[in-house]
Amino acid sequence: MDYILTKENDMRKEINKETLSKYVILTIVILLVSLFISNLSSTLMWNLGLTEDKTSVIAGMLSGVLAAVAAGLVLFQLRENEKEQIRQNDIAEATFIMQHNQAFIQDKNMSDVQYLLEEQSFYGRNVEIINADNRQHFVNYLVHLEGLAPLIIEGILNLEHIDDLLSYRFYLAVNNKEVQEKELKPFADYYRGCFKIYKIWTDYRKKKGYSILLEDSALDKWDKFNIYSKR
Repeated sequence: MDYILTKENDMRKEINKETLSKYVILTIVILLVSLFISNLSSTLMWNLGLTEDKTSVIAGMLSGVLAAVAAGLVLFQLRENEKEQIRQNDIAEATFIMQHNQAFIQDKNMSDVQYLLEEQSFYGRNVEIINADNRQHFVNYLVHLEGLAPLIIEGILNLEHIDDLLSYRFYLAVNNKEVQEKELKPFADYYRGCFKIYKIWTDYRKKKGYSILLEDSALDKWDKFNIYSKR
């Protein structure tokens, strides 16, 4: 997870450097061309016998036209760079989502945890599902979700793109009463990311008019929730 986040940030820095370099090079080229054309036109008009006043006026008009063209070219280049950056970000985001999902479904322990959560939440299994033998699996499940926090908070992952795929797994765990009482509340300092994205994610879903899974036992009903969800 950290590797993917680092690669994403490195890619953004490279794109920004490349954009700045292109902008500087384009500006210098346009400036040199403008100076060359302006000097050339002044020389030609002087050789044609035009007075100094007329030469200055015409040269000024040419400079204005060239400046307008230059500004247009710069804006066009910046827009193209912005489109390319958005495209690269979308590719990186899609790659992450695919890898994150694949890592989850290929991990039997994750699937076992999800099965137990569903059994307890939806099928009336009233026995405790977290014990000494499988506790680490539940911790790993929560850490898997915790890894989403920096990506969501920094806006690298768009909730609109991941909500359908990941929200069920997220709320199934964090709104489970036993998970809350045995893990999230006693060790809240270690799960601050889960609390922070719970607030962000829940605000997003409510604005969209979406329901919240297991809302009766929602994590944000805890009286200390706001302490740990602060960004």
